[in-house]
Amino acid sequence: MKQSRREFLGNAGKLFTGICLLPAKTPKVIISGAGDVTLGWAFPRMFDALKKEFGEEYAFQAPFEKVAEYFRNSDISIVNLEGTLTNYTNPRPKKFNFRGSPEFAKCLNLGNISIVNLSNNHFMDFYERGAIETIETLEESKIEYCGGGRTIEEASKPKIIEKNGIKIAFLGYADIGKEYPARIGRAGTNPFEIEKIKREVNEAKSISDIVAVSCHWGIERAVIPTNTQETYAKTLVDSGANIVFGHHPHVLQGIEKYNGAVIFYSLGNFVFGGNTFPNDRDSIIARVTCNKTGVEDSEIVPVITHPRSTYFQPFVPDEMKKREIELKLSKRSEQI
Repeated sequence: MKQSRREFLGNAGKLFTGICLLPAKTPKVIISGAGDVTLGWAFPRMFDALKKEFGEEYAFQAPFEKVAEYFRNSDISIVNLEGTLTNYTNPRPKKFNFRGSPEFAKCLNLGNISIVNLSNNHFMDFYERGAIETIETLEESKIEYCGGGRTIEEASKPKIIEKNGIKIAFLGYADIGKEYPARIGRAGTNPFEIEKIKREVNEAKSISDIVAVSCHWGIERAVIPTNTQETYAKTLVDSGANIVFGHHPHVLQGIEKYNGAVIFYSLGNFVFGGNTFPNDRDSIIARVTCNKTGVEDSEIVPVITHPRSTYFQPFVPDEMKKREIELKLSKRSEQI
């Protein structure tokens, strides 16, 4: 595979980092990220079927059952929560509205999900009331969140999580979903505004060791990121971000290492109840190892989403399929 200054996937799903080995006792933190998680639309029907056949406890466990170990063996895990967890049933007029029961937060708990991004085009599907109830549900379930809030102050505030003596700041932004921005005294998403993100990422960096940014952007089913995605990603890194987790296209896009940071332009679907069986089911779990000064190493875990028997249960495939996903991702990375 042709190499250039950009660094792409290497053997076994590794990213070439070009960083020297550090002393064995250097504190480290593993941050795992996955793509779109929708516990609404078709998801409740699957949950009810599992509950009827196998019991309630298994129904809660099933969505992340076959991948939970990768999050359990991480220090922090983040996904994009695309939809609401609310009992409010008055939908916003639009083609798709994603709503799951607040009890589905237990699926996230059993899946070892630490924090979710709320800055996307489905956070406000059930207006402010649904968004606020979603936040309250996450708080009651002790699941952290970023990118959405009851006010713009809350939506734009970095969520600081400290592990192994390392402080990680999480921020979330919506380019797709920016039409529902939070304002003073009004719930909503944290919109992409260049000067705003520069300031907020820089401020987050000043109070943390690592900055991880979750971004809802791009074009659905496009395998190559847009110029806007690339511009935003590099602006985030130049402002102090170490990791960028992208989502919304619902398919995998390439990975780029830029100025010591790693950019996952689109992680694809994960536990995505918004589509019962999409044509492209390839996805990944991104695992990034950091020390107090930045990214030390990165790797991917190829997964398949939407198996026919249990639509919303991602799993790790056999070695041949894993290699196929790695090669696909490598080729898409080269096209950036």
